[in-house]
Amino acid sequence: MEIRNGSASVKIYRTYRRGEPLYSVAHYMDGSRKRKTFADPAKAEQEANRIASLISRAEKDSLHVNSMDWRLYNLAVNALSGLEVPIDAACREYAEAKKIIGNTPLVIAVKAYIKRHEIALAEINVPDLVEEFIKAKTNSGVGPRVLADYRSRLRRFAKKVRMPIASVTKDILQEFIGSLKVEPRTRRNFQSNLVTLFQHARARGFLERDIKTEAEHLDTIVVPEQDIEIFPTKDLAKLLAAADSKLQPYIAIRAFAGVRDSEINRMQWSDVKFAENTIEVRASVAKPKRGKKAKLRRLTPILPNLKAWLEPYIKKEGPICAYSSCERQAVQLAASLEINWVHNGLRHGFGSCRVAMIKNYPQVAYEMGNNVDVVKSSYDQVVSEKEARKWFAISPEPKVPRSTV
Repeated sequence: MEIRNGSASVKIYRTYRRGEPLYSVAHYMDGSRKRKTFADPAKAEQEANRIASLISRAEKDSLHVNSMDWRLYNLAVNALSGLEVPIDAACREYAEAKKIIGNTPLVIAVKAYIKRHEIALAEINVPDLVEEFIKAKTNSGVGPRVLADYRSRLRRFAKKVRMPIASVTKDILQEFIGSLKVEPRTRRNFQSNLVTLFQHARARGFLERDIKTEAEHLDTIVVPEQDIEIFPTKDLAKLLAAADSKLQPYIAIRAFAGVRDSEINRMQWSDVKFAENTIEVRASVAKPKRGKKAKLRRLTPILPNLKAWLEPYIKKEGPICAYSSCERQAVQLAASLEINWVHNGLRHGFGSCRVAMIKNYPQVAYEMGNNVDVVKSSYDQVVSEKEARKWFAISPEPKVPRSTV
């Protein structure tokens, strides 16, 4: 029931407590909602009439305005009819909204909001999304090491967070990352995978388009700078000498051309241009430069010692990596030789030694598919020129010709 007196309005609501009806008189005064409950409906109505009369009288007494202002006031009250919003609250909300949107008409802003939200988002739980994401990456030809990384990290996340992806907030993500008992670099890798997962969810219509995902709002994880590690030349020479014909090209190209593991896993022997002394890293295989979305084709030189290692394979066809995971095979080989495997030590060795030899940051950055700043900060002055010459002098043992006697 609504009791009106002029522009004043007081409502009576019927509720129940333990099966018995109660009557609540509700109204706004001084910007806040007031409520009083009665067991007798007649007393509730009497109270509502009294309050409506007081409000109406107070409004007339406090508004020392001319007839035009009074007419505008009543028009405003009538415009709010049926919304159960007092005029002072409506004015405050309008003022706050205008401070945010500036000169844009409020109606236009509201319509834009409704248009963005009018399409219902498809719903998917985190575990199902993770499996869909891994399947999509597998079908797109992502390398086995990257896939293994996605499976390990994202399935760990899915095991802990089993709600719909649209319900996952920044705080939930922050709590998950903070709970990991790992080094900052590993936490940053987890966060990077989560950002990729959320971007996939957005592209698939599980999250709103055209706005940042919750994962993209996560705080930046600062990773302390670490010294670059490379293989000692004697260990690299032992690895190459002991590697079989399936593994030897992988180690040689990574160490003497700086190609990434994720790239060489998708490369063919046709990418090795023996006649031009170059290895082509096609755009479809290359990793995007840091801060860039587009993948760029590049050519890296076949240096003399690399050519010597690759000569037996000149007529080879098909994928360069003959194993499902060449890196795993290389790690096992290193262990059998009692050599400490250095993660990315082959590529880092090329970058460090190439900088020491030619002292040309842009060229090394191009050959490695990196940024100049990364090359400067990561590979400059890691090794001496003398050590670099030893690295690029590692060559296969010369074949001893058979005796004709």
